[in-house]
Amino acid sequence: MDVAAIATQYLTDEIGVEEKNIDKILESCPQLQGLSVRDNLRPTVKFLVKEVGIGIEKMRKIIVCFPQLLGLSIKENLRPTVKYLVEDVGISQEKLNKTIFTHPQLLAYSVDNNLRPKLLLLQQHADIPKARLADCPQLLGYSLEKRIKPRHMLLAK
Repeated sequence: MDVAAIATQYLTDEIGVEEKNIDKILESCPQLQGLSVRDNLRPTVKFLVKEVGIGIEKMRKIIVCFPQLLGLSIKENLRPTVKYLVEDVGISQEKLNKTIFTHPQLLAYSVDNNLRPKLLLLQQHADIPKARLADCPQLLGYSLEKRIKPRHMLLAK
């Protein structure tokens, strides 16, 4: 069996993704076909389910909506981003799980190049307290250059 078939089988048999969603997933993220179940897919799902606490049913829905999540490195992306959101932003575990479910793309953002600069700008220049960001972490998903800065400049006038 080739790598693509093994990945598809893993998604349907072990995760419970419906067959009807497989084409959508692979269209949206064709690189999944080349990822190893043992080295990539299974460890990523295990990290998000066991360590982060996302339920398997929510995990299925996240995979259908944002399959790119499965291609992220636990060491380079997922763990540092989760740690940053919990420890630096102050997001509770419950809020983290809800945020990942509704905005899974946040886990793909670089802490140093994306999340931290946004947090600093929102805190220092827009006077948004960290506690507010912890309540509404999806603000960190907005583009700094295209959305946050222009709106801040407009409001500052």
